[in-house]
Formats: sequence, C-alpha cells, structure tokens
Amino acid sequence: MIKQSIQTENKILCDRILLAQLFRLIPDDDISEIAETMSEHIISIIKIRQIKRNLEESIELFLQNYRAFNSLQRSGWFQNIDYTIDEDGNISIYGIHTINHQYSKYASELISKILLKKFNYFQKARRTTDNSIILEFVQGKE
Repeated sequence: MIKQSIQTENKILCDRILLAQLFRLIPDDDISEIAETMSEHIISIIKIRQIKRNLEESIELFLQNYRAFNSLQRSGWFQNIDYTIDEDGNISIYGIHTINHQYSKYASELISKILLKKFNYFQKARRTTDNSIILEFVQGKE
C-alpha cells in the first residue's frame, strides 16, 4: 500500500533518521512557509475528494482521516496521534513522534493552518517538545 501511494502521489520514501536531519536544517521562518505550502496542497486534495464523492467533509471526518494518515500504519511519522472535541466544539490534538522539535513545530503549523483555512478554527494553545505536540483550537474567534 505504501509503495502504491508513493508511486501514485509523487512521494519519496524517507527514513526517520534522514527526516530528522533534514528538519534540523530548516530555520523556524522556513518551517512556517513549508507548512503554508503543504496546507494549500492538502486542502486541494481534500477538495478534490469532496468533488469526487459529492459530499462536504466535516471537521470530525477530517480529524479521523488526519489521525489515520499520520499514524505509523499509513505514511505518517507519529507513533500515536489523536484528538478530542469537547461539548463546546473545542478541539485538542495531541501526538508523539521520534523525530525532533523542528518536526513538532512543522506538524503544529501545518494542522493549525489547515484547520483555520478549511474550518475556521483558531489555535488557542500550543505546546511542542522534541517528540510531542499538544494543540488546542476554538472555532470562529481569535
């Protein structure tokens, strides 16, 4: 499945150690720019899927797909990634990986940009470490 995904979606298979070294070289300013570019790419992929399936993707469906895609069982780098949505609609996303702090910053920036552009969720809090992210979002207010 991974081989097919790489061939059809123009991806490169990369070892975790190499990825960590690459992220160490990326300055903070570039992390945000890369996340911006990738967010536009991912939003386009989502939109095309919506057109093909003739349905609008909900925040819940998006988060389920995001969690599945970013797990080790697919092409993601997180050993564990999950989310919760509370009764007020606030979202918490949390995950653990083994790459580095720059990757945590990138992953946080990427999901924050997607949630803002696609679903109007603003980041309320962010905690990143060398191997984890914890993010909180609220809808429609900065």
